[in-house]
Amino acid sequence: MTDRLTTEMWTSLQSQVDWTHSFIREFYFVSHRYFEKHHLGFAENFPGSPFATVRIVWAVVALHTDDLRGLEFNLIDAKSFEFQPVDDSPPRIVHDPTSPTPWRVNIPSIGFCCVSREILYTVLGNEYLGPCLRLGYEAPNDDHIAATAIDGHWRLCSNCSNAWEEFDSVPYARCPSCGELTLLQKS
Repeated sequence: MTDRLTTEMWTSLQSQVDWTHSFIREFYFVSHRYFEKHHLGFAENFPGSPFATVRIVWAVVALHTDDLRGLEFNLIDAKSFEFQPVDDSPPRIVHDPTSPTPWRVNIPSIGFCCVSREILYTVLGNEYLGPCLRLGYEAPNDDHIAATAIDGHWRLCSNCSNAWEEFDSVPYARCPSCGELTLLQKS
């Protein structure tokens, strides 16, 4: 289940994970805008517009449970990013509620730092072991429509009434018929 990250939840997750032996399994940068040649850069070049969603999937070593195998973070409306010197420090997430982009994420192991409006997280359990940890699906976006779970692994698009098969663990998927981004709604 995907939830909004809070400072309390981040503190709890930090205490549950051995970050020294955990690693980033996937890192996606999903741009929400078209860039013309020679104009790719920081969001400050495009004021007032969301820049991207950054998806990070960690394969983690849990300290107190066998049910925690991975963490997926989606940094929504990432406004800027930078690469810094790499070190072995654990990741840091800081929340400043007075800022329009209140979340600052620093991942020293890959030298990445980013600020975003919101962070969504999902705890990945045993069902994500092995090759299933590779997500590779659509990034969360506010511009989505509902897809209703119907039978087994089937879902129904609310836009075109097309039904298709998709794993229940994949909340966001594009309808193969109309191309709309859908969010699975379980009845």
